Amino acid sequence: MDKTSYIGIDIARNKFDAVIYRKTGKPRHKVFANNLEGFTQLLQWVNTPAKNLHIGMEATNTYWEDLAYFLKDQGSCVSVINPKCLKKYGESQNMRCKTDKTDAAIIARYTAKEQPEAWKPQRHEERTLLLQMRQLEHMKQCEQKERVRISMMKDAASREVAKRIADYIQTEIVQLEKQIAALIHADKKLNKSAQLLKTVPGIGAKTLPWLVAYLGDGSRFKNGKAAATYAGLTPIKHDSGDTVAGKTKISKIGHSEIRKAMYMPAMIYGCGRMKDGVFRAFTQRLRVNGKCSMEIITALMRKMLCIAQAVLKSGQPFNPELHEKSFNNA
Repeated sequence: MDKTSYIGIDIARNKFDAVIYRKTGKPRHKVFANNLEGFTQLLQWVNTPAKNLHIGMEATNTYWEDLAYFLKDQGSCVSVINPKCLKKYGESQNMRCKTDKTDAAIIARYTAKEQPEAWKPQRHEERTLLLQMRQLEHMKQCEQKERVRISMMKDAASREVAKRIADYIQTEIVQLEKQIAALIHADKKLNKSAQLLKTVPGIGAKTLPWLVAYLGDGSRFKNGKAAATYAGLTPIKHDSGDTVAGKTKISKIGHSEIRKAMYMPAMIYGCGRMKDGVFRAFTQRLRVNGKCSMEIITALMRKMLCIAQAVLKSGQPFNPELHEKSFNNA
């Protein structure tokens, strides 16, 4: 007999709704604060050993992360589900209203019925790296916006204030970049992953930390296909019968940060100054098949991510000869 209790959680910045799934009868529902005290109260309310809990939650911003790590540390099975999947599932259940309570109930039902795979948390160092990379990206955007504002300012005094702000942000960016480099160098696993990824063509200084943070040592994903799925780089075909033949697109059901990090390397090797480099045979075949530049770039994003995952998984640096051999045999 299955002793597992299925719980759905709809989470927000300050609170979360929890619903316990029941095959028969009315589901139990309660609201908790999104903090350590609320996490502890959740387990007391459920009144079931943590190891017998399968908890589903939506990947909403970063609000879910603290609760997910807490529950994982307690021994619970945690599934972090893409919001798009839950939205479609709710529509299939003919849900006629949308509240935090009904959303939590849908998540609980989905977790019980579909048995989504367990979430694999990042190591502390990987998570720290990811958080620092997000902060770095935010600061770069702030500096860029401030520089644009300066170029449009007519008042000299205001322009000087804005320039000091932009210069200060730039200084902080440099310091944070050094901090990120030191973090990667200090941790043996992060440093090993970084050294392996440096051997992959196109993985430069800007892309490398993102891949180290998300892929880790390669054990997080089974293979390159799983990593590409996580990044939302899997192709989706849309055709039906003899009349509907839609254009193949990528799913985008995944982390946009990885796709953003992979775009520039793929563009350079797909259509830029390195188009005659190591991936030339791959891109040439796509051109012969009538693919446009954007399709070639997207396909190369997926290809390079799969190679990066394979390099980390095997623990061996990128070998151009093996790459050519595998491509010619494909």
